[in-house]
Amino acid sequence: MREYEPGKNPQIKGLIPGLTEIGKIKIGRKGAERKNAEGKTWQLPEKVDHFIVTTLDRGPDNNFLPDKELCARLKLAEKPKEIPITLLFDDLSLNFQSRYVCYVGKKLACSGDGENAITAGHKIIPCPCPQKEPTYKGPDKCKMNGCLSCLITGAGIVGGVWKFRTTGYNSTVGIMSSLSLIATMTGGFLAGIPLRMRIMPKVATNPDNGQSVTIYVVGITFAGDMAQLQKTSLAIAQSNAEYRQRMIGVEDAMRKLISVDAEIVDQAGDINEEHYPPEPEEPEEPEVPNITVTTAADTQVDTVEVKVTHEGAPEPAATETPPALSDPLELFGD
Repeated sequence: MREYEPGKNPQIKGLIPGLTEIGKIKIGRKGAERKNAEGKTWQLPEKVDHFIVTTLDRGPDNNFLPDKELCARLKLAEKPKEIPITLLFDDLSLNFQSRYVCYVGKKLACSGDGENAITAGHKIIPCPCPQKEPTYKGPDKCKMNGCLSCLITGAGIVGGVWKFRTTGYNSTVGIMSSLSLIATMTGGFLAGIPLRMRIMPKVATNPDNGQSVTIYVVGITFAGDMAQLQKTSLAIAQSNAEYRQRMIGVEDAMRKLISVDAEIVDQAGDINEEHYPPEPEEPEEPEVPNITVTTAADTQVDTVEVKVTHEGAPEPAATETPPALSDPLELFGD
């Protein structure tokens, strides 16, 4: 490697390249603007039963603009229920990150991994805490946050990823379980395998009134049977043996990149507005200090469907009592 004179290196030392976000995959959007008695405006989230692939630009209604050109190129349905995707890494945690997150207003107050959490004041506390319980109704409620980074197959774009973010328990655990099962079947391979991101209806029970409600859960599937999946992964492994060795080093660098909370700090405003809508009559929440991050972060198949529910059990029959929701808005997925 060429050495430069001290102070004359053309690149800043110590920077780790990240995954550039070039678009979003969503199953929700911001609704019409509303005002409370004090004149405070807000937009409640609206959930949809299909995917919306967007650019990073916003329209007059403060929603991200649909990527109509890309959807036309991929020949997606007007309201697509599935999107063809591929993953960049074999390590599940690099493709899909999840955290317990608490916001106060638009500031990140606490973030944890299920064992330990760090507060805005850099204090380490046990995780999870009572603020995660379904019965907790405060404005500083803790929610599960997940973020899937993927390539959209056929997009013809190299250099960035599309991200799907969710605060839904079912979608978070469903994606994690699906990818774990696929990795088990392929001997640990995930990168490069042609997959489908699917949105599926599921019946659950609203804990507030006991009524059944249909929610929409996102999962990852492979369009083929187990033999086809193993054959596909073997072909990828054989043709990319050298690439796989290089990938080990890349994944080690990426673990340093995403092992902290920079993404949920950087995206706090957008995440808070869409997934933590303010109560109409609530006063402004108190300010809390920002966290200082020291390291960069952020269809029915033909034969068999790789699909796992949040408990690894089959979908409940119509005559069974549906599972209870811990938070109806939270569990719709996006």
